[in-house]
Amino acid sequence: MRRAIKNKKKSETRGGPSFLAFLFSKAGLGVASGIVLLFAGLLTGTQHDPSRFRTVAQSAWGQVLENTGFMLKEVLLFGRYRSSQEEILQTLDIKEGQYLFTKNLDVLRQKLLTLEWLKDVRIHRSLCGALYIYVTEREPIALFHDEKQKKFFLVDKEGHLINKPIAPCFRGLPLLSGKNAEKKAFKILEKLNRFAAIRAKVSALAFIQNRRWNLQLDHHIEVKLPEADVEKALKILEKLILMGKVSTGDVKAIDLRQRGRVTLQLSESGKSFLKSSGYRPGVGRERRDKSFPLI
Repeated sequence: MRRAIKNKKKSETRGGPSFLAFLFSKAGLGVASGIVLLFAGLLTGTQHDPSRFRTVAQSAWGQVLENTGFMLKEVLLFGRYRSSQEEILQTLDIKEGQYLFTKNLDVLRQKLLTLEWLKDVRIHRSLCGALYIYVTEREPIALFHDEKQKKFFLVDKEGHLINKPIAPCFRGLPLLSGKNAEKKAFKILEKLNRFAAIRAKVSALAFIQNRRWNLQLDHHIEVKLPEADVEKALKILEKLILMGKVSTGDVKAIDLRQRGRVTLQLSESGKSFLKSSGYRPGVGRERRDKSFPLI
C-alpha cells in the first residue's frame, strides 16, 4: 500500500465512453468473461449442487472484479499535515487486493472521524483501483488545562479537545482554565485579535463562574473583564498599554468590571514608588481595598 499526494487533471473529453468502446475495453471483457463463467457453471450442472454453484459464482464474480480494476491498488491521501498516515491506514483496515465495492465508504469515513486530528473526511473510489481520501484537520487555537484530569489538551475553535502530545510549535498558545472555557474560547480570542497590543501580551485566560473572563498579561498581570461590554473594556486596556500606563513591575491586577472606572492593584514595588512620590492612598476617605483609581 502506498501513499501519494497529487492533483488529478480534469478530463477534457465530454460524455462517457460508448457501449462498443466499453465492450472491447479491459473492463468490458472482464464482465463478459465473468458472465461466461457463470453460464458455464450452470451448464455443467451446478444448479443441482447449490454449494458448488455458490463457489463457482463467487469465483466468477472475483474474476470480474479483478479484470475490471475494482480491486484496491493504492490509497491516495490529501490534506494530511499533523495526523499520522500510519494511523489513518490502520484505522481504515484495508489491504491491497481487496475488492473496493465490498467496503462501505460511509463506514470508513466514520472510522476516520474518531481520530483526534480529523475534523472532516471525504472518500471516493475509482474504477482504476484507487481510493481517494481527503481530510480536513483541526486547527488548535489554545491550550486547555483540565483540572480534574490534571492534563493539558489542545483546543480548536469548535471547543473540541485534541488528546495528542503537544508539539513545541503549540506551546506558545494561550492557556485556558475554568469550566467550559474550551467551549467559549473562540469568541473571546476572536475579540482579542482585534487588539494587537493586548493579544501580544495575553498568556492565559480564565473563565470565571461561566460568565466572564480574566486575562493574564505577561504571565503575571491579571485583568478582570466585565461580563458585558467586553470590547469597550478592551479598548480602554489597549489604550493604557499603548500609553505605557501598565508597568509589568508595578501593576499586579487591573479591574475593568465596573463601568466607567479602571482600578489598578499595585505590586509592592508599585506601592513603594507611590509612597516615595508623596501619594497617600486613602487620605480624606475610607478605602476598603488596596486598589487605586486611575480614571
